[in-house]
Amino acid sequence: MGGRFHRNVHGKFRFAFMDINPLFGMTLQPGNAFFEKYKLSDREREVLIELLKDLHIKEIGEKLFISENNVKTHQKNIYLKLGISSKKELLKMLKTEIVGNRGYETMLFSILADQV
Repeated sequence: MGGRFHRNVHGKFRFAFMDINPLFGMTLQPGNAFFEKYKLSDREREVLIELLKDLHIKEIGEKLFISENNVKTHQKNIYLKLGISSKKELLKMLKTEIVGNRGYETMLFSILADQV
């Protein structure tokens, strides 16, 4: 590859001039087994998926038709159920879960996850 991945001033991943955040979120999508293992509610699942798309709390609330405070409460509950305290820990946990359960790792996933 001729370019390099880096975070911009807003903390989003970029490769050259292309915004790759949507690809990053899609790569980290957990399956139903993950949600069942950690007993996440349907709403917590929805919030988690939106968090992985790197949306801001306000954007998630607007998309799911809930208040910002509700989004924050769901995020807190997700982190408690998963035994983590940050998005960085969430991404590392998902990397371990996805690789462990599927037995493979794509090049894009490796490059992006190692940047966290």
